[in-house]
Amino acid sequence: MFQTPTSGQLLVAWQGTDQPNGGIGIRLYRSVDGGASFASVGPVAQGTPNWAADALRLAAADDGQGFLSFREGGGGQQLLQVADLNPIDPLTLAGHSVAGSTITTQVTLGSSGTMGVTGRVENPTALASAARRSSCHKVAHRCVSSLFGARTLRIAKAGRYTIRLAANAAAKRALRRGRTLRVFETLTFRPTGAHKATVRTFTATVRGSRVLRKH
Repeated sequence: MFQTPTSGQLLVAWQGTDQPNGGIGIRLYRSVDGGASFASVGPVAQGTPNWAADALRLAAADDGQGFLSFREGGGGQQLLQVADLNPIDPLTLAGHSVAGSTITTQVTLGSSGTMGVTGRVENPTALASAARRSSCHKVAHRCVSSLFGARTLRIAKAGRYTIRLAANAAAKRALRRGRTLRVFETLTFRPTGAHKATVRTFTATVRGSRVLRKH
């Protein structure tokens, strides 16, 4: 624990074991009300997987910025690790793929939290015969929703996850007519206890296959 000289912020570093690759995560918590409540900053450092970490030390200025140091040992070695107090990226995209009408994304998350996933069709003319909604695009004087799909997930712990976003009914109908949809997908991850969410986006192409009906 460390208290800043004048502003009185309290910083607490705590060892965890929740990093996706098995490494030792060092989490930081911050209080600006004298310890009445603490907000999670998140993991600010990571130790070598399967090594022990101890002797955590903190130092910070009045603005709360500073450094964390800790000692870790394993494999006959003793190392001194130093990190700043900025959180490790809580959301990392590892690639995406498309199969049928589903977009699959591989992500690495640095903590527990809530993940929101939304897909919007960038070429809504391909949905001209789809459902009409209030939040829509005007296409040839018709109201066409641009939503491809949406879902919310609760993440129990840090790790690697596979996120699947399936097309809604309107998007599926367009795909069955052989339309190609350009989908702008947004992933919004809010770590547990954090006030700010992390957002990542990408564009995927979903190609339909026209289904021929027998007469």
